Amino acid sequence: SEFLADLGLGDDVRDAAIRDGTHYDVEEEIDLGTLLRPALEGSWYWYSSNSTHRDCGYSTRWMVFETPLEASMEQLNSLSMKVSGPDSTQMPNSIPDGYVWKQHFPSFAVESNETDCGNLPQVEFVYGEEHPLWSYGNERCWSGLYPLCGSGTSQSPIDIPSTSPDVHVGTDSFLQRISWKPVSGLRVSNTGHNIQVTNGQMGYTQYVGDNGFMDYYSIAQFHIHMPSEHMINGKQYAAELHIVHKLQNAVNDLASDDLLVMGIMFDFGDQASPLLNQLFMGNKIGRASCRERV
Repeated sequence: SEFLADLGLGDDVRDAAIRDGTHYDVEEEIDLGTLLRPALEGSWYWYSSNSTHRDCGYSTRWMVFETPLEASMEQLNSLSMKVSGPDSTQMPNSIPDGYVWKQHFPSFAVESNETDCGNLPQVEFVYGEEHPLWSYGNERCWSGLYPLCGSGTSQSPIDIPSTSPDVHVGTDSFLQRISWKPVSGLRVSNTGHNIQVTNGQMGYTQYVGDNGFMDYYSIAQFHIHMPSEHMINGKQYAAELHIVHKLQNAVNDLASDDLLVMGIMFDFGDQASPLLNQLFMGNKIGRASCRERV
């Protein structure tokens, strides 16, 4: 295991320090994202439990990754235990049905707002402006204010399985359907839910509607979610750009109930995104001015 090697496991001098109950320092830079990538790109499971400590009084959330990393026997023998390997851990318990999620977080797993749903107001104020109430911090409350969120069966986002027989494959080029143009003077805003740019001059997309005639969808705004809302083959990306189009009834009449949204993924890399650079994301001055303007 390159990861354990970078930690010094398998090295005679450092193994001796572990056996003697002392410590040693690792001076080299360790890139966890690269070293653990094989496991992180595989399937994972989520569940919650009491802690593994004797008091068992604290809740612990677990993400368990299915793809193992390889390690040599010499590296594992560096982990000198006071008891034999089989006795160094307790026997796993069985989990009741419905308490484990594969590659999915239940709504309560990521909520930060534990307010009682019955005491929530119908609207919220973001930077002095009134907005319909919804928040990623209280997703479990959505169905109370918007019943479809609790009963709907055709809702986004989804995990897209690219090899599933339900995915129909064609040869269309999306670039032939878009008519976009450069714009300037954009305002980047923190809406309280995401980073958003609203502008009605960015262009349109052509799409054949259910009636067989060509429809035109104009860009109304684009925004960025971090991390991505959609998954592809179970992988959640670092961020997702949503380009929101509205059906063009007329030049100045856009339908708010007929949307076409493009989702484009971002992932971590060595190069900065030219798009995010133009929005001054990652620039300390740009981040400060964005907060001030909003």
